[in-house]
Amino acid sequence: MRFILLLILTPFLFATQIDNSLFEGDLKERYQKIEQGFSEQNISTPEAKEQLQYHQSLVTKIKTIINNPINIETLSYDELKKSSVSKKTYYTYFQSLINYNKRKREAKEKQIELQEKILFLKNKIEKVDDSDKDLLFSLQLQYAIYKLQQSKSKEELEKFEKAYHTLFNHFLTALEKVNFQEENLNKNKIEDEIEVLDKKIVALEVKKERQLITLEKVEPAVENQLSAYQKDIEKLYFKQIDSITLNLLFLIKEKKSNEVFKQLHKLESLFSNIHSDLNLYIDYRDILQSLIKQRLGTLTVVFSNMKQNVQQSLYGLVDWFSNPLFIYHEQPVSIINIMKVIVIIILGFIIGWIYKKKILSLQDKWSKVSLMSIKLLANVGYYFIILITFIIAMASIGLDLTSLSLIAGALSIGIGFGLQTVVSNFVAGIILMFERSIRIGDLLELSNTLKGEVTDIRIRSTTIKTFDNIEIIVPNATFIQSNVINWTLEDKIRRLHIPFSVAYGSDVDMVNETVLQALEKSTLLYVRNNEKQMPKVWMAAMGQSSVDMELLVWVNSEITNMPLKTDFLILIYKTLNAHNIEIPFPQMDVHLKKVN
Repeated sequence: MRFILLLILTPFLFATQIDNSLFEGDLKERYQKIEQGFSEQNISTPEAKEQLQYHQSLVTKIKTIINNPINIETLSYDELKKSSVSKKTYYTYFQSLINYNKRKREAKEKQIELQEKILFLKNKIEKVDDSDKDLLFSLQLQYAIYKLQQSKSKEELEKFEKAYHTLFNHFLTALEKVNFQEENLNKNKIEDEIEVLDKKIVALEVKKERQLITLEKVEPAVENQLSAYQKDIEKLYFKQIDSITLNLLFLIKEKKSNEVFKQLHKLESLFSNIHSDLNLYIDYRDILQSLIKQRLGTLTVVFSNMKQNVQQSLYGLVDWFSNPLFIYHEQPVSIINIMKVIVIIILGFIIGWIYKKKILSLQDKWSKVSLMSIKLLANVGYYFIILITFIIAMASIGLDLTSLSLIAGALSIGIGFGLQTVVSNFVAGIILMFERSIRIGDLLELSNTLKGEVTDIRIRSTTIKTFDNIEIIVPNATFIQSNVINWTLEDKIRRLHIPFSVAYGSDVDMVNETVLQALEKSTLLYVRNNEKQMPKVWMAAMGQSSVDMELLVWVNSEITNMPLKTDFLILIYKTLNAHNIEIPFPQMDVHLKKVN
């Protein structure tokens, strides 16, 4: 059993490992040695030369990543530190905040993209044979490139977050010094221009449809004009967005909470009309809401716009649950992933329990199906559901079962030593269920002291109820490794050997006839009307103190519940006593010899 388990787990234990030295430690010295190794190689074929050039290009790219530091554009905050800040200048810094927020989002998206590539390459490396060194080295170098890029992206994200928070603090402080002109902000003439352009676009759309119907094509001039109008209206929307944003900044400064949330809703509606970049609204919303919380306070935000606050709280909670707690084999695992696995497994156990209970309840309806078959169907189906549930749970979070090689390796050692008996009984239980050499209701004899009826067969053990109504739990491996007498496997008719003895000098023929006549007149259950299975009396041996006889009688083990010899021995004993046939007991003669 241990050998089979180790044979199954061998592919997982000897998977190709990632070379961490290509992206950790002193990388400059490491790649100097690699390049030195390139120069020492003897190139004999064009394919080898091409492979070497490819490796050199990968190393060059890695060195470029290593040697290029992460630099982000720095801003001067002098304008924000002045005693008075113009509206135009202040809005320019607002756009810088938008840019920082956008760069942060892009850095996070890049990390997710790199993580997917790293996971893909890792799985590919583990499947490559060690003998294919060129391919393996190429994949290891690509893996190193993605790991280094991931490290640089993380550093870039940290710098952008630091720059964003620094600028935001200066931006928030300078809000009190901005000279807004409320009367100019409230006068919005752009809506009229947007309405005119909307009418022109509708007219061109109608003209375009008419040309498609009549000419089956659209004139280029119409397409060009329509595209130009759409760009113009998008510019107007952005002007309107700028105007509303400035108005929002003024309202935030004046702490007019009711008007702030109305303008926020209006800003969201404007962005819904623009199809160029929907993420841009997220950047606007995040910055403006941060300003609102700082200026108006969290309680004001909650009571002023409960619906929006609840939505944002839910979004934040989802993000918190979605953020990875740790990375296992390059696969991020979050709280929601763990909860998903737990829920799926619990549902699987519930479904399996309902299935097992439902199948067992059909025992009365399926009278033609044996109890063993019903329990077999229930147990096998239950464990199959649990297995499928586990696979679905792992697949639901993107974990490949082959990535559990380390756990499998540790378990193989435990199974090989501490759990060998458990696994042996488990496998034996599966064999018994499918082989059906032992079934529920069968009468078994494992030894002279262990006889009884099978009442249940489980995956690890089998329950036998003795004739003393004692239930004994027997490990399944016992039935595979030892000889077991099954009195009711196929044919229910069995022949019993009932041994007895008579004294020397007894008439053997009379003993034979007497016992058979007494048996025929008795009410004992045995086969009476089959010529091939009629009772017989044999002389078994001439012992030291007696003539050893045997009564051979055929019985139906299903009717008698268990073929016992007790009734037949009592009958023989009474018969011999009634006919004065001596039943001997062991005796020994001792002869004394006198020696001079």
